[in-house]
Amino acid sequence: CKAHVSRCSLCEQPVRGVHVWCQGCGHGGHLHHMAEWFAQERLCPSGCMHACSLGAHPLVSRVLSGKNVRRAPPETTLHED
Repeated sequence: CKAHVSRCSLCEQPVRGVHVWCQGCGHGGHLHHMAEWFAQERLCPSGCMHACSLGAHPLVSRVLSGKNVRRAPPETTLHED
């Protein structure tokens, strides 16, 4: 299976790790880029003109408040013999 790699709507680089996206238009990107964008803007940075609600997203709010964002621990898979 090929892994799907999203591109950041702001820097257009591949997004791996922590990222956010709008469920309305599907655009998004690196958490820190989206946090910086939505601190000042309401419309999607892709230019699609959707009024994204990412500014209220808990991770974006946490970055804007200066709090540290930790990565979630990797999922544990149980194998039966």
